Amino acid sequence: LRVFEGWHAHENYHLTLIARGGNCERRKRKEVAAAPGCVLFYRRGELHRNVRTVHPSKNINLEIKNDFM
Repeated sequence: LRVFEGWHAHENYHLTLIARGGNCERRKRKEVAAAPGCVLFYRRGELHRNVRTVHPSKNINLEIKNDFM
């Protein structure tokens, strides 16, 4: 099963909890191994990409609108 691994950004702030599997998270100036239990925070509009995804992977995502912040 292939997943999109290109550069992208989210419209809203975004939290992701890696529940199962994982990947390598790349941002502009850093790279993080995203393993189960890892929580990632994204600012809105922050470019990132996920590569080398381990299958099967499960994430719990929470988007937070700017007016909430």
